[in-house]
Amino acid sequence: MIYYDKEKQKPVEEDKFKVDKNGDVIITEGKFYCFDNSVIIAKGNSKVWAFDNSQVWAYENSEVVAHGKSEITASHNSKITASHNSRVWARGNSWVEAKDNSQVWAYENSRVWVYDKSEITASHNSKITASHNSRVWARGNSKVWAWENSKVEAKDNSEVVAHGKSKVSAWENSKVEAKDNSEVWAHGKSKVSAWENSKVSAWDNSKVEAKQ
Repeated sequence: MIYYDKEKQKPVEEDKFKVDKNGDVIITEGKFYCFDNSVIIAKGNSKVWAFDNSQVWAYENSEVVAHGKSEITASHNSKITASHNSRVWARGNSWVEAKDNSQVWAYENSRVWVYDKSEITASHNSKITASHNSRVWARGNSKVWAWENSKVEAKDNSEVVAHGKSKVSAWENSKVEAKDNSEVWAHGKSKVSAWENSKVSAWDNSKVEAKQ
């Protein structure tokens, strides 16, 4: 069901939106609240609040706020704020802010800020800022800024800048810049630059450079 308000007092008229061949509702402008397993395609300058297992495909400059196990596929400069166990697949310059226990798969040039206990799988030049107790799996030239107690596993030429008490496991040509009280476990051909009070354990052919 789709409403004009969060309180479900103002339902949207049945003929308000276009429907594609699969029966999915297409929203191109305005602000709406989706509940009860709704399936939405958001485009243009529309803004959607998704609840209760609803699914949203976000394109162009649309904005989506996801709650309660909702699932979002984001691309084309769309903006997503995900919380409460929601799941997001981010592509094509999309922007995601993940909170609570949400999960995000970041591709291409997407940009993600991850908080709380949310989890991220990053690849294809995506950029991640991780904090709190979040976890990140970095692949394929992705770049991660890790803060506080976040944990990162870096592979495939990914880059990590570790701050606070973050922990990083580096593999396969990944590069890590360790600062503050961060800890790094370096494997494969990974390279680590260690600053301040950071701690590094190195194996295999990894390289460590101590900085002042």
